[in-house]
Amino acid sequence: MEPIASDPAPGAIARASDTGYLLEPKGGHIWGLDENGVVILDESARPQSAGESAAPSRPAARPAAQKLDAELHNSRIRLLYVTLVLLDTQLRAYQISHDGAMPDLLQPGEWKRFSATNDRSFVIRNPLNNFSGLLVVPRPPRPADPIRQSGIGFVFCVDEGHFWPSSTDGASVMDRDLRATHPDAFAARAPGSESALAADNRARTQLLLLSAVRTAIRLYRIQHAGRLPDFNRYPDWQQLTMRTDASGRPTSSGQFGPYLSEPPRNLITGGHRVLVVHSIQDAKNAHAEEPIGYALDLSAQRIYSADLSEPPGEIEVNAAGTAPADP
Repeated sequence: MEPIASDPAPGAIARASDTGYLLEPKGGHIWGLDENGVVILDESARPQSAGESAAPSRPAARPAAQKLDAELHNSRIRLLYVTLVLLDTQLRAYQISHDGAMPDLLQPGEWKRFSATNDRSFVIRNPLNNFSGLLVVPRPPRPADPIRQSGIGFVFCVDEGHFWPSSTDGASVMDRDLRATHPDAFAARAPGSESALAADNRARTQLLLLSAVRTAIRLYRIQHAGRLPDFNRYPDWQQLTMRTDASGRPTSSGQFGPYLSEPPRNLITGGHRVLVVHSIQDAKNAHAEEPIGYALDLSAQRIYSADLSEPPGEIEVNAAGTAPADP
């Protein structure tokens, strides 16, 4: 977003042609630009029919500002969703390394240690309100339950071992099923249908989700003699979302898992199915009847994110920012 000193004239050329919006700080107006970097005309500039009264002048990009607000909110919802997935996988990792025990998050400093990032410089925060505090409750909360403490970003249920997010104002509990309550935030978008900023945020958040997926698969392999999940036999991630026995068979009486609460739908393609290939190069020319979420390279024993689906069914796999040690 390019800051400017005063409101621009409709039809003016922006200084930065790749800027999607102009911001006039004094008036707080956001002006949209078309693909050529030209300031979009406001509604008051359109031709008027006979007898039609002139519309009151208003900032040209009010609809663009509303779209930007919606995109930013959806970006935060997606990031919150991935944050919950990361917390869940981190909890499973803790249990595996502590003989199934839950962390005592009521102990002073334990939540900060548990939720700290790799560099330990800051803890995980709720992207809707920037709160990092934790409220521990014995039973599962319900959506809209009040939170009477300030600064609470998450609620942890000891009984079920799940995290719930707090609302935008931090005053109540949100439903943790964000895909059901905010479907628009997770709807796949055609290339060019959202701003460059929103598309970039979506891609970055997908990389975080991929990291959580790799952690879940790594935990599965630890408890299943190093074997990879069989996505051909269990295409809906049953081996990771259900309890399993030592052979990897999903069963309610299994002693291992689950590692994910639901199949991790790709935030870009909208798909969750895994394309199993012998080489990642095979995935680049693969065709499928439904959106692909991921590709599993058997030779490298590594899973990748399918980031594009254009034309439909033809995927490209993004391997950027990955560590060779991860599956």
